[in-house]
Amino acid sequence: MKGPDAPAEGLFSELRRRRVLRTLALYILGAWGLMQVADVLLPAIGLPDEALRYVLLAAIAGFPVALIFGWFFDITAGGIRRTPPRGAVDATEFVPLRAVDYALLLSLAGLLGFVIYGAIDVAEDLPLAERSLTLARPAADRDAPPMVGVLPFAHMGSSEDGEFFAAGIHDDLLTRLARLGGLRVISRTSVLQYAGTSKTIPEIGSELRADAILEGGVRVAGNRIRINAQLIDARSDEHLWAETFDRELSADNIFEVQADIARAISAALRATLTPEDAAELDLIPTSNMAAYREYHEIMQWRREVHLVADNIQYFIDGLQRAIDLDPNFTSPMVEIVAQLSLAIFGGRGEEELPRVEALIDRIGRIAPDSADYYAAQSFYVYYVLKDFDRALALVQRAQRRAPSDPHLVKIQSWIQRRQGDFEAYTESARIASKLDPNDSQLRAVYGYRLASLHRHDEAEEVLRSSDESSALVRYQLALLALRRHGDIDRYDQDLETLMAEASGYRDLSFILWLLWEAKLVKRDFAAASRHAAQLAEVSPDDMVFAIVDLLEMRLMLALFRADAAGAAEAAAELKGLLTADPAALDSYPSEVITFLEAMIALGEGKQEAVEEKLAARWRDPDSDRAWWLGQRQHDCQFLAMAQSKEAVPCLRSLLTEPSRAHAFYEPLLPFYDKVRETPEFRQLISEQLAGGRIPAPIAQQLREL
Repeated sequence: MKGPDAPAEGLFSELRRRRVLRTLALYILGAWGLMQVADVLLPAIGLPDEALRYVLLAAIAGFPVALIFGWFFDITAGGIRRTPPRGAVDATEFVPLRAVDYALLLSLAGLLGFVIYGAIDVAEDLPLAERSLTLARPAADRDAPPMVGVLPFAHMGSSEDGEFFAAGIHDDLLTRLARLGGLRVISRTSVLQYAGTSKTIPEIGSELRADAILEGGVRVAGNRIRINAQLIDARSDEHLWAETFDRELSADNIFEVQADIARAISAALRATLTPEDAAELDLIPTSNMAAYREYHEIMQWRREVHLVADNIQYFIDGLQRAIDLDPNFTSPMVEIVAQLSLAIFGGRGEEELPRVEALIDRIGRIAPDSADYYAAQSFYVYYVLKDFDRALALVQRAQRRAPSDPHLVKIQSWIQRRQGDFEAYTESARIASKLDPNDSQLRAVYGYRLASLHRHDEAEEVLRSSDESSALVRYQLALLALRRHGDIDRYDQDLETLMAEASGYRDLSFILWLLWEAKLVKRDFAAASRHAAQLAEVSPDDMVFAIVDLLEMRLMLALFRADAAGAAEAAAELKGLLTADPAALDSYPSEVITFLEAMIALGEGKQEAVEEKLAARWRDPDSDRAWWLGQRQHDCQFLAMAQSKEAVPCLRSLLTEPSRAHAFYEPLLPFYDKVRETPEFRQLISEQLAGGRIPAPIAQQLREL
């Protein structure tokens, strides 16, 4: 009797007799060879990496079919023959195929096709996009649209136009993707730094907080343009999609390729394209290549300069040239509306109002339900009409058409500030910083707004995740650190260090003002005077704001030193500035003019006039909320110097409602010296101490003042 392994030996013997093992070995070798060929051939003909995965899954799925075939049939010199049964008289004689065998072979062929189709279908439904972009995303982000970073397109080849078109196509693609509701797109500012980078895709994705990264290149040769693009999972570094577009060089073809790329990205990331999205992608902004060139050339120039009165007309003229070449090109029209509306808001260029209104009307006829039309209207309604509620409604309609446009988010936040909705104003800063994560200025602004809401812990967390080379970030971190350690000397030294590393008028003037104020806290008026002199040295002679700031510093220092003559002299100079050249101060809003008049009254010793001008306006619900948030502490300071009964209630509003002032710093300033001994001031400080808003070292200094 045979042992327990006999059945297995019988099966193995039958597999050998039927040559199943040989069939399977040949199948495996053939599949391996096919994979080697596919690995070289598929990329060469422009197919994406996913195609190789489909070949592998199809080969695996075909294995059971090969097994069944090997059991029933064999391939001989005479063709396919049915394998004879065990015990046949002549085992080398193969049984000719019968009708049932042909039916079986046909069924096997159908089964093979079915399993290959199923394998490809599974490969398309399962792998990279869903696994990495859904399961690997943080729980808080799983319901949010996927975030895409579009790296600057590489310029390939030697054509002089290649670099221009690479930049222009990158800009346009960002604009088109920003208008899709199912995606969120990192803004241009944050992705530009990765041009030519050696960082890996996962490193870039982590820094941008992106789910996927798109990279590509542009080659221009004669009248042909080749654009290649590939979408990569930002976490796994696996390719989700890739394609090469080879077209005749024309504006229509460039925009059509961008639309195809946008559709492919949406499909790869499982983003739903709404009918509005589809209509947006079908739009061709301009078919005029000359207009396309003019627009992108002036926009590329604009990004390299700071717009001032001396060069803004050059910018507008460049935009107008694009419009002259294509009267239906709305993109340059929106830019002109924005610039002219802003100029009118600043008190300049009112003669351009008919031009602004005509451009808005033209955009409305060309694209009546577009982001361009709603954005242009919002600029006009906000800057010119100053109808903030209507402007907010318009900019929100524009955002529904372009949800990833960071400029629209900024405009929205400015309107929210004017409305006094400071929570929404701060939330808009969070959204803007998410769309532009590498812009340290935006992070600093977000931190500043959180601090203005007295959400200090959140502000510090945001600022510590920012680029600490920014002067604004470093200043705010130093100020927030004062909240914990309470050491004014340490804070002062932090500012001195920052000053030593600063460059450029903006940073220098900003830090010098902060140092001047810190010296006031220490009652070191001689050092404060030196910083005022330094500010005078770095300030442009023709900058009216800088001249007024310097006069204010002189006047305040004179008052703190009880130098009535010096204060009167500074007040006289300021008064002369206001009366001699009123046109130079046209850009000052009425709130600032009132403040300057109160400052003159202080210098002249007219305390009643100070109270008359300032006592009621910090309570006024109709006052400019932008001024109320950022500047009303100056009113509180002047009211305290005038010993007004409104001084302490005004200070209370600073410390308990949104403002730039903080309980651990503002009460130390010498502006409040004349009201420190009042019961109202002492009660306010006691409340702040009880609430833990003033550290012990600061409390001790307040007691000693």
